[in-house]
Amino acid sequence: VEVQRATATVIWRIVVPSVIVVMVSWAGFFISPNALMPRFSSAFLSFLALQTFKITALNLMPKDGKISGMSWIDVYFSVVSLLVVFAIVETVACQHLHQTHSAEAAQMVDEVSRLL
Repeated sequence: VEVQRATATVIWRIVVPSVIVVMVSWAGFFISPNALMPRFSSAFLSFLALQTFKITALNLMPKDGKISGMSWIDVYFSVVSLLVVFAIVETVACQHLHQTHSAEAAQMVDEVSRLL
């Protein structure tokens, strides 16, 4: 019995779209800190989309129970999810800075986040 992994399928159906979703979530760093809803909604919807990608990827995995522990796709989606959660936390922090301290401080945090 010969088994092959459909690498191109995984890359084009899961990896590339999830990278695009992360880029969309980080696009909020380029939106003004006083526009909370566009910033937050792009990051939060990206998080929800990633969860859908994760479920889809897990449904493509074999269900015979022979995979114990975490697979590479679990690790990949954990890292990618952390990147999107960072975008959400950064959005909330910038909004707090903008309302309680100054718009300049919030803008500075955005500029630093763009580099990360």
